[in-house]
Amino acid sequence: PEPCPHYIFFQSEEVPDGATQYKCAPPIRNKENKEALLRQLKRGTINTIGSDHSPSPPDLKFLKEGDFLRAWGGIAGLQYSLPASWTAASEHGATIEDMAEWWSSAPAAVAGLTDRGSIEVGKKADLVVWNEKALAETGKGQLFHKHKLSPYNDRKMKGRVEASIVSGHLVFSKGQLSQDVCGRIVRT
Repeated sequence: PEPCPHYIFFQSEEVPDGATQYKCAPPIRNKENKEALLRQLKRGTINTIGSDHSPSPPDLKFLKEGDFLRAWGGIAGLQYSLPASWTAASEHGATIEDMAEWWSSAPAAVAGLTDRGSIEVGKKADLVVWNEKALAETGKGQLFHKHKLSPYNDRKMKGRVEASIVSGHLVFSKGQLSQDVCGRIVRT
């Protein structure tokens, strides 16, 4: 199993009635389920976290109607993945080393990508520079994806990403995206 940040950050008891921006599949579960996922991550029974970024045009969320049955089933949250998972997991004793395992080493191993997943000579320089104590900026104006509706908007989360490096290219720094296109589809 692979939990996503929204499954360890949110809990169903806190989802407001009709707030379809929280709709995803499977749905957000209760606090007990969230706590169980966090325990399994910490024990190593679960060893990866996946982003599951699934944004949609706001009209497909039927927010005005609050219609969960008709609403698109996905959460926009890629850029909040690290802050959301760090906020939830650090409150349960997770360390920065745990985060590196869940977000980098273990996923690379699962996908058979031996050229990445750790900081070593000869491996791809795919890195994130972040401040685990600083608050993430979560307002709609800070979102980089097209559709700005997200249950993470205006949430208090720890762990601000300062820079992102892909294959040695600086692609994000000081709140700005680079025009340097350097990513590629990875097939295993």
